[in-house]
Amino acid sequence: EATTELAKAMTPAEVAMATVRIGVDAVDATAAALWTSEDGTSLVLAAEHGYPLDFLAPWTTIAPGAAIPPMRAFEADEPIWCETEAEYERLSPTTYQYARERQYARAFAALVLRSNGRPSGILVFRYEGDRAFPAEEREFLAALVHACEQAMDRARLFTGELAARRAAEEASRRKDEFLAMLGHELRNPLAAMTSAFDVLKTRDGALPRELTIVDRQLGHLTQLVHDLVDVARVTRGVIVLKREAVHI
Repeated sequence: EATTELAKAMTPAEVAMATVRIGVDAVDATAAALWTSEDGTSLVLAAEHGYPLDFLAPWTTIAPGAAIPPMRAFEADEPIWCETEAEYERLSPTTYQYARERQYARAFAALVLRSNGRPSGILVFRYEGDRAFPAEEREFLAALVHACEQAMDRARLFTGELAARRAAEEASRRKDEFLAMLGHELRNPLAAMTSAFDVLKTRDGALPRELTIVDRQLGHLTQLVHDLVDVARVTRGVIVLKREAVHI
């Protein structure tokens, strides 16, 4: 069921939420939290389930070197298995009293998420009271972590491709706007130049050879600008092309 739900998640945030929500039931935990790291140093809380609203407030962002289990597991690239409250106090004396006052100094598992062979996040499951982690349960948790890693990598690729597509669409839109503006801006001086040449033709009759060349190239340039304006109209949907077979 967890694998099915993770397959439906499309973004890293959705993967994180699905992991903690479904993972709690899958491993019979009371709460779960997931931190991710974009820079490979600090951890940022991505999702939580089952914790009191204010319990994780001090650790929404965990700085490098912080002496708390999630960061210690992340920097060591090794999971932490805490089976008793006494072990909690030994592992994390800096947070033990805070957790004990809120009755959260309990057994937990801090599991490392990896991407491209490097630590990319931490998944923590918290249990009620003491909890043993026999080999088969550790294997099951490792399988859940692996499913989360695959879903997270896929979600990152999806969001990256989506962002690239949106950037390309925005660049295309700006290009179309620029071409439309350029075409209209060029038409005004070209119209004035064409009118001036028409006046010269009526006034002096045949134009000198040099001005004839300029007149001919001005005609080419005018046609190019008209084509540019037409292209801008097509890309903006002002002109709709109708295709049909013709005999050549």
